[in-house]
Amino acid sequence: MPITKLVEYANRETIETLEGLLKQARQGEIKGLLFAVRLGIKRHAMGVSGEYAIDPIMAAAVTSRILYKLHTLADGHQSSLIAGS
Repeated sequence: MPITKLVEYANRETIETLEGLLKQARQGEIKGLLFAVRLGIKRHAMGVSGEYAIDPIMAAAVTSRILYKLHTLADGHQSSLIAGS
């Protein structure tokens, strides 16, 4: 697959994910958000909002779970980081 197609696919996947989250937030389904975004090579942004900002201990617990899932993904024991998987 040409590089252009890979970039378009990655952008489409990111946009679809964000649009899905926005829809859930507008419906009142999302109570808090903990995120990290890659802005380029060695450029990242992170943030926390809603109930995770109010309860940073819960945000830390979720971060721990994310780190575990990333570790299993890196080891090849998991194929997705989709919520609930």
